[in-house]
Amino acid sequence: MSELKKILVGVDLLQSRRGNLSAPVMEATKQALGLAERVSGEVMFLAAIELPDDGDLYSPLLNRRRIAGEIETSAREALKKLVEQATARGVRATSKFAHGRGWIELTREAVTGQHDLVIVGSRHSGTMHRMLFGSTAIKLLHNCPSPVWVAKPEPHPSPANLLVASDFSEASTEALRLALLLASGTGAKVHLIHVLERPYIDLWEAGLFEAPHEELSHAEDGGVAESRLKEQLSQVGQAVGPSVEISVVEYPSVADFGILQYIGDHQIDLLLLGTTARRGIAGFFLGNTAERLLTTLPCSLVAVKPAGFVCPVRLEPHPSAATSLVLGLD
Repeated sequence: MSELKKILVGVDLLQSRRGNLSAPVMEATKQALGLAERVSGEVMFLAAIELPDDGDLYSPLLNRRRIAGEIETSAREALKKLVEQATARGVRATSKFAHGRGWIELTREAVTGQHDLVIVGSRHSGTMHRMLFGSTAIKLLHNCPSPVWVAKPEPHPSPANLLVASDFSEASTEALRLALLLASGTGAKVHLIHVLERPYIDLWEAGLFEAPHEELSHAEDGGVAESRLKEQLSQVGQAVGPSVEISVVEYPSVADFGILQYIGDHQIDLLLLGTTARRGIAGFFLGNTAERLLTTLPCSLVAVKPAGFVCPVRLEPHPSAATSLVLGLD
């Protein structure tokens, strides 16, 4: 990825209240417009709506056609206001209304429109994991071929501290490349880390086996990991400096705890992770570390897909799509 010119924003209308868009939608819009201004990019706002089947209507008195018409009119009016907001800031913007499930329509548009980044807001629904990662966000992270940014409401116009947790894979190199693009022109700092796991330390501390403590150390591995992080930076044409910091983090348990501790210690606003491809199956999953992190992250997340990813979503709308409607993106 060499540029970020086309940005797709998911607009969840279910969270709107009588014409007022929700904080998650406004956060996604804020980040998209700020990014588009910096890179001279363009933004598309997409809202998808799906009405229940006729048999699911709870009252025979409801006029389905009238309801569908009013909902579409309201959706297009909300999208028009977002386009006007972008235009007032000098950002080229368009909008699209679709019949269908939000995550499916966003994925289709990301592919057919060749968008470089998809941004969606995070839900506010009680616990942290539900606030950050609703069903739409998780499905996009799993199925959308473009990088997906799940934005948590923040007071800053753009992230000030970006973290790339690297496992030295090609996908994590692409995550690093994207982090540098997002940070360019903002004064943001990019943190590149690798977490050294010590899976035997808990067993050793419990007294279940004997070994000299130095044998459990990763001193040599730490030096190797640091060299590999520098090589990764070199691959994307960057070097360690004031705007980029590398760290090898040791943690006595699994890597995700090390990542979470680093996020808290360094006030990270945005975590970028590469994903892991399934072999022989269309699509991908996020890998053990990312899957566990999804329910505990205190910051926004960007997931970057591996090379060779095959989108599992059919790109042609289903024949019955014209009769369907998703209130919001779930």
